[in-house]
Amino acid sequence: MKKRDLLILIILIVIIVLFGYITIRFNSLKEEIDNNIIVIDMVDNNNLSLKKDTKIKLNINLFDNNLISGNKLYKWKSSDKDIATVDGDGFLETKKSGKTIISAEFNGNIIKTNLIVYDVLDIAIIIGDSRMDHFKDDNNFNETDKYEVKYLEKSSMLSNYNKLYVVSLSGMRYNWLAGEDEYRDNNATKYVEKIIKEYEDKTNDTTKYNIKLLFNLGVNDLNHSYLGNDSPGYVAEKYLEKLDDNMHNAWNSNIINNISLNIVTLFPVNDEMTDCYFKGRYNKDVEEFNQYMLDNSKYTVCDAYNEINFTEDVFRERNDKSCATRDGLHFSEEFNRKELYNYLVNVCANK
Repeated sequence: MKKRDLLILIILIVIIVLFGYITIRFNSLKEEIDNNIIVIDMVDNNNLSLKKDTKIKLNINLFDNNLISGNKLYKWKSSDKDIATVDGDGFLETKKSGKTIISAEFNGNIIKTNLIVYDVLDIAIIIGDSRMDHFKDDNNFNETDKYEVKYLEKSSMLSNYNKLYVVSLSGMRYNWLAGEDEYRDNNATKYVEKIIKEYEDKTNDTTKYNIKLLFNLGVNDLNHSYLGNDSPGYVAEKYLEKLDDNMHNAWNSNIINNISLNIVTLFPVNDEMTDCYFKGRYNKDVEEFNQYMLDNSKYTVCDAYNEINFTEDVFRERNDKSCATRDGLHFSEEFNRKELYNYLVNVCANK
């Protein structure tokens, strides 16, 4: 055979091989587009980790495996079909958490990958003051320790969370930014950190966790005269500094899948009632605090102040004050049940 003919033959072979490869890759891409799923190349003795209820396309990369064949020529198999299934074209669907082996066989050549299927569970932690105790009263909470840290599993109130924790501390306004004083061991930071550590211990190959923190303040949290400057904007700034420090230190984790923070704005007060009971903090202070949070927080801020419908009737009845039947600060249990809890768990937590 002449050199020119040999060269032409080699070129033709290369063109045919490339055309076949391009065709197969194009079909794989078309399958990806048509099915809106990810295509992953199957590599022998590789480990693959996928979330439960995931659908992907396992593709045989011809050049990596030195085989001229398409996916349809392989015999696909999952060693545990309860964990994941794979069809004749390499379309894989994960069913539940666990471990299985996915194999593809052609002409005695077997490619295997170890597949870990993991489940992601969502945890919500609401950090608030003693008003959060209504959660316990209304939803059969179990108390985890003497510091009023409570939790609830799979409540009908919860739309997306597997477990809800509430850290409700009386006098939280003093605990949160307190320094070396009598409250240093009774601080919300420590209890949230404790819960995070609990889920670090539970995390493994087949179970991962997302944690959503909801920081829900009360108007009393504005009373930090010991900071040296009690202007609402200044107090808001100090809260953001403390929250940022916690997110980078006490509440940080290299094990938990994701930890995120949503801040809830202060609720309005009734100035007329407040004047009777609670001197020095009025709605203008609440609005200034909230605006600083909205303008300066790098975390999600849930604007409860404007997103919840507040009326004068929502304030709690009192019988221990001579000048007012309501104090202008605290809200009724009915309001908490119908509005506050639903907003926190089903609106704010999902932002």
